[in-house]
Amino acid sequence: LLEGRVVVLVDRSPFGLFVPTSLNELYQSPDDYYVNFWQGSAIRMLRVVGLFISLALPGLYITLVGFHPELIPTKLALASAGIRQGTPMPAAVELVVMELLFELFREGGLRLPAAVGQTVGIAGGVVLGTAAAQAGFVSGIVIVVTAGTAIASFAIPNYFLGLTWRILKFALIGLSAVFGLTGLVAGLLLVAAHLAAAESAGAPYTTPFGPLRPHRLLNVAVRPPHWEKDATRRP
Repeated sequence: LLEGRVVVLVDRSPFGLFVPTSLNELYQSPDDYYVNFWQGSAIRMLRVVGLFISLALPGLYITLVGFHPELIPTKLALASAGIRQGTPMPAAVELVVMELLFELFREGGLRLPAAVGQTVGIAGGVVLGTAAAQAGFVSGIVIVVTAGTAIASFAIPNYFLGLTWRILKFALIGLSAVFGLTGLVAGLLLVAAHLAAAESAGAPYTTPFGPLRPHRLLNVAVRPPHWEKDATRRP
């Protein structure tokens, strides 16, 4: 409220909404302010890294393996080719199948008790993926990419925002499988253009990047020190 926002409380709902909001604020957590400057900043930067991993890593893998293997270091390319030798499905199909299985395990884990739900979902997906790799249905590197993507997605504090990235991930996989690096870059540009045009209760969704607000850029990837905050500033 002190920042000029509006809080919406609905009868019989345990949740409260505050508007307007922005993409940057959905990546922040109240826990950031219960630790010191260095710890809070490190956590925020990890979330930003997790965003790009969960969104673009599968498409980047398809691009490098299927279209631009010359961009991979020689030793890594040879190791990857040796691991994938004998797998019956193309890399894109392998990745989509494993991503769908991980998503099913994740949603199934939500129906289990909270203490074990997420653990069972991820652990079950890893165990099933390892068994599939040992049986020769998929390659081991696909399991690594899928597991890394799934773990990185848990760094997103807002569940519904994470769900959006999980859906867009499959769109980027499709574009990368058809057009390679061009499709991946075009897909990311389309996502960025949509975010730039989006609004939240009349306010730009990508603030402080668009429109540019230099005095708020420090609060994007790092948590500013307490002595840098100005409680008297209003939007």
